[in-house]
Amino acid sequence: MSILRVLGLYFRTIRHIKISQLINRANRLIFRTKLRSIDDCQITSCNNGNIKQSFPSKGKSILGDNEFIFLNKKLSLNFPKDWRNPDIPLLWLYNLHYFDGLLNHSTPSYLKVHLINCWIEDNSHNIGVSWDPYPLSLRICNWIKWIWSYDDSLPDQIDASLFQQATYLSDTLEFHLLGNHLLENAKALIFAGVYFGESIGEIWLRRGLDILKKELDEQILEDGGHFELSTMYHSLVLELVLDVLQLAEEASAPKILAQEAQSFRHTASIMIEWLSIMSHPDQEIAFFNDAAIGIAASPKDLLLRAKKLQVTNRVSLKDSMHHLKSSGYIRVKNNDITAILDIAEVGASYIPGHSHADSLSMECSLFDQRLIVNSGSSEYGSGSRRDYERSTSAHSTLEIDGCNSSEVWGGFRVGRRAHVSGLIIRDDNFISAEHNGYRFLPGSPKHRRSWSITEKKLLITDCINGPFNCAKIYYHIHPSIKVLSSDNDQNGSFEFPNGSRAFWKSTAQMTSIQENLFSIEFGKKLPIKTIVLTIRKSHETKFSISWN
Repeated sequence: MSILRVLGLYFRTIRHIKISQLINRANRLIFRTKLRSIDDCQITSCNNGNIKQSFPSKGKSILGDNEFIFLNKKLSLNFPKDWRNPDIPLLWLYNLHYFDGLLNHSTPSYLKVHLINCWIEDNSHNIGVSWDPYPLSLRICNWIKWIWSYDDSLPDQIDASLFQQATYLSDTLEFHLLGNHLLENAKALIFAGVYFGESIGEIWLRRGLDILKKELDEQILEDGGHFELSTMYHSLVLELVLDVLQLAEEASAPKILAQEAQSFRHTASIMIEWLSIMSHPDQEIAFFNDAAIGIAASPKDLLLRAKKLQVTNRVSLKDSMHHLKSSGYIRVKNNDITAILDIAEVGASYIPGHSHADSLSMECSLFDQRLIVNSGSSEYGSGSRRDYERSTSAHSTLEIDGCNSSEVWGGFRVGRRAHVSGLIIRDDNFISAEHNGYRFLPGSPKHRRSWSITEKKLLITDCINGPFNCAKIYYHIHPSIKVLSSDNDQNGSFEFPNGSRAFWKSTAQMTSIQENLFSIEFGKKLPIKTIVLTIRKSHETKFSISWN
């Protein structure tokens, strides 16, 4: 890539970032925060004994002495080296430092205590991945949650370490990233503030609350969606709000926290409603932007927890249409079919790291079984699989001349962005919109997609307005569905696990069925079939699914 093209790529990416992010990033490089010695963190008093709370259990990740499983990858570790082993994927290491395993009720307590003591001994004087503010924030909350549910006495060094961690976090808040990272930082300050109490605890609590309230006002859209537009991160942020709400309703909660309970309950309510709309009939999330099952609590579990906390959910999924105007998704239900349509912008504009090039993509379930899907997320970082999973071809939508509809690159960056416009909604069963993501190509072609959804048929019409050489439309089919085709490959059928059948038909010049992979969880990919419609001449192509 030429220097001019590289400069253009960086310009198209950086121009969306807030000035405050750039300033904070520069400050982090110039002014390094020093780690206070744990020997200077002996706590004379602590408020932790006033709280007795039980937070939801997490999956089993501590398997034995120094044996762990995260992201479907099991490893036996050698400490202290492996706390920061560069040969282990960074996201796996992050999960190790989260300490979610403390909240698994079936894991023996002696393993948990041993792991905490091991972490303190090996990490109290070393800056590295263990002190990155995001895993640091999750670890602080998980340690405190576990301590509040633990009946026996614990070594004083655990409180000293928590104090050291909270002190360091308060000086390294992620204002350069913002988004869900800053929310987790704020939550950790709130938990640490309640835990330690007294003057320093009140400072942390007030600061965490100020940040959390301000950021929730910005990050939670009017329709309840989290502005990064990832169903997975939406679920994580919802869990965060429910955690703080539960703490605010604790009998001995500080007054400044308790008085915010109703505000947090309202936020949780609209977030629950959004999540309900963005879930399939199988009660799991739709895969738009970074999304995978098993990272956040399931929608079903979040709904049950919200109900226990008296969070209302006014959504009726029997309704024929739900239009999430602020976030840009539409859910349509018509008898046997449920379709979720993506008419969203890249979000959020200044923190698009979890965005994909998925404009006008879709997912649908038929007979309460997922049928058309997007390909999901199986890993982070930079690499060919990450590049593919963010690409247009990994989504059930149209790609022109092998290009992405938005300029995703570098694992978590986005340069040029598609803009969706011209939305038409008619009679609750016809939706149409277009995007200009291919405006950089000769002739600036636009893609318009229309969906017609009736009781027995789904008809998708794709139009390209402008010149192109070759366009491809991808329909990724869920792994539980058997895909059959006729001799001419222009039509065929779907066989469902329960024996039901549906029939598909394509008007493209060439239709093929390709082998592919569906990233249902991080570290777990399943083989699937992808129906690919190839277009070289016609500017309008139809794909239909019908059933009896």
